[in-house]
Amino acid sequence: MGFLTSCAQKDVWGGRVSHHEVKQLGQVINPHLSPIKTLIVDGKRFGEVCGSPPYYVTAKGCNAIVFVVDKIGYGTICHVYFMDSKKDVPFRIGDGFFKRMIGSPELVAAI
Repeated sequence: MGFLTSCAQKDVWGGRVSHHEVKQLGQVINPHLSPIKTLIVDGKRFGEVCGSPPYYVTAKGCNAIVFVVDKIGYGTICHVYFMDSKKDVPFRIGDGFFKRMIGSPELVAAI
C-alpha cells in the first residue's frame, strides 16, 4: 500500500514512457525505507526499477530503451523494450554497476 509522490518528468517518447515513485506505508515508521519506483512503458508497469530518473537509457540505433528491475525473489532483470514492436526482452544480470547507475548523467555520457 502506498501513495503517489511524483510523476513523469522529461518526455522523449511522446507520452509512451513515464515513471513515478510511491512511498511505502512502512516509511511512516521507518524513514530509511525507499519509495517504490515504477516505470510505465506503453501502459505496461515495471515495478522496482533501479537507478535514477528517468530510470532507463535509450539504445542507440535500435529504437529501444534499456532498464533494470530488482525484485526480491526474482533477482536483477535487465529489460530491452523495443519501441517499434512493443516487445520486451528480459534477461537476468548480476548485481553491479549498471543497475545502480542507469539513468544517471555519468552513464548516459559513457554510452
